[in-house]
Amino acid sequence: MTYGVEIKNASNVATIDVNSRRLNIVAQGTTSATTPSSGSTYTGYSPYITFTGMTASNTDEFDVAVTSPGIDSSTGSTGQYDRVAVERGTNQFRFAYTSFGNSRTLSIIYFCFRY
Repeated sequence: MTYGVEIKNASNVATIDVNSRRLNIVAQGTTSATTPSSGSTYTGYSPYITFTGMTASNTDEFDVAVTSPGIDSSTGSTGQYDRVAVERGTNQFRFAYTSFGNSRTLSIIYFCFRY
């Protein structure tokens, strides 16, 4: 026997039941990452962001969506090979920004959600 809540509409059709999952945004914010000015690769990191409940592997429960308004530097817009990755940890995460250009700062807008 399964326990939980079931909600039915006026036509007696279950709209929410024990198998329902809903996307909930639980945190949002902005941060930035700057690529270093020297080295063989240009990867910069954002500060760690606290996100209680996140682990390195629970992507089926918590995840992060990211968008960016663009590069904040005199070198112009992001290149086609620039990328941002989420590095997950226990109760925290950070962004790794990789670019073919050095000394670039990327503004990052993020949304943390729970399924």
